[in-house]
Amino acid sequence: MMRQKRLRTIGLLLLLFALLLCLCGCQSDAKLSDGMVAVRVDTHRTPIHEQEPGTHYYTILSTGFFGHAAHCEAFEPDEADVFSVSLPRQDLVGGRRQPRVGPSVIRDESGGTVDDDPVLAEIAELFRNHPHDVFDMKIYRIDGEYLLCFAENVNLHTPYLIYYYNTAQKKVHLLYQFEDEYIEAVRIVSPERLHGLR
Repeated sequence: MMRQKRLRTIGLLLLLFALLLCLCGCQSDAKLSDGMVAVRVDTHRTPIHEQEPGTHYYTILSTGFFGHAAHCEAFEPDEADVFSVSLPRQDLVGGRRQPRVGPSVIRDESGGTVDDDPVLAEIAELFRNHPHDVFDMKIYRIDGEYLLCFAENVNLHTPYLIYYYNTAQKKVHLLYQFEDEYIEAVRIVSPERLHGLR
């Protein structure tokens, strides 16, 4: 009897903690300059996502799966070189994902294959064995800084993630995970804040 009460209490505390984390990531309003990176997204109405369809602007204030993005004013996106990345297919054998076999293909905006950029190749290699199927992977190169955006195939919803690649650390940092919102354009608001990510 006492054990059941403890388990119920622990379950309730975990549920409250999860709700608190969700509230921390809720989107409010902020100034564009408050964030690290700003994004313009296109939202489609889905059963899970209740936001009005259309174009929305966010500034990313804190990072990670439980990061915080807030609505901000409309902005002009940065001039960027945009590359699309196709990862090799990942098969399931006996319910387990197998390593991807074959090369990743990186294309520039005109559709030409990019073979001679070691930074782009490093970024693609970091996501080679990503645990979910990935689609619509794009790398934005803005004045020597790299942002990576892609969607994951995760059943009933479509997380759309944005990462920052630190060329000095050779490491990616998850900036934010949008739900059913397609990233159309980006703007780096504070390179200094991005460089400070550890």
